[in-house]
Amino acid sequence: MVLIYSSIILLLILDQGVKMWTAMTIPLNTGQAFIPNVLSLFHLRNTGAAWGILSDNLVFFFIVTILICAGMICWAHKQKRRNIEYVAYVLIFAGAVGNFIDRVRLGYVIDMFRFEFIDFPIFNVADICLTLGVTVMIVDALLTEWKERGK
Repeated sequence: MVLIYSSIILLLILDQGVKMWTAMTIPLNTGQAFIPNVLSLFHLRNTGAAWGILSDNLVFFFIVTILICAGMICWAHKQKRRNIEYVAYVLIFAGAVGNFIDRVRLGYVIDMFRFEFIDFPIFNVADICLTLGVTVMIVDALLTEWKERGK
């Protein structure tokens, strides 16, 4: 469990560090090229989820995040898990807590990564963690199901 919680802490430090750097370096609602024509860094304050969905629903996000984190802590400690399940857990937990810290501290989430070649929401390190964690969980569940059916 030490490795799991150490990994979560490192991801939180990365997330909060990038957000702090963005807030101190890039003026609000402006951006700068990072990888020209691919990815820019754009300082945005987001009071909702992707595409601003559920904007200004801080209490909703507090409740959902607390429930998700409490459920994940119970899930992780309930029984021995496979390593891939712990990877998903670490990513999802770190992502949820990273954005939760912003909402508690600031009342909004700092987003900064913007794809230049597609209409996609601006996102942050915590969002990347959440997306990767859910993807790992879904792929693992599908592979496990297919393996069980093949027996």
